[in-house]
Amino acid sequence: MPIPAPDPTPGQPLAALAFATQMLAVIQSQLQQLGGAQSATIDGQTISVTDLNKSHQYWQRRVNILSGAKPRAARIRIGSCTPNLTGLPGP
Repeated sequence: MPIPAPDPTPGQPLAALAFATQMLAVIQSQLQQLGGAQSATIDGQTISVTDLNKSHQYWQRRVNILSGAKPRAARIRIGSCTPNLTGLPGP
């Protein structure tokens, strides 16, 4: 039985976590600075509060997954995996 090769980029998950944490911090600071405004300008791009909230949720999930605080799949519905066998020819 062969021994699996080591991960070629062992620092990559930590770099991804650091980037996701940085993005989350930027979005949180923008949300705090809005103070009731309907849009914000970030790096020359105008973004609505709704889109900013969606981005916050996305990066929060990424931080949770990368840090191991939350599993990738909260639940798996087994019932949806059964194939539909109607219409197949019989033996």
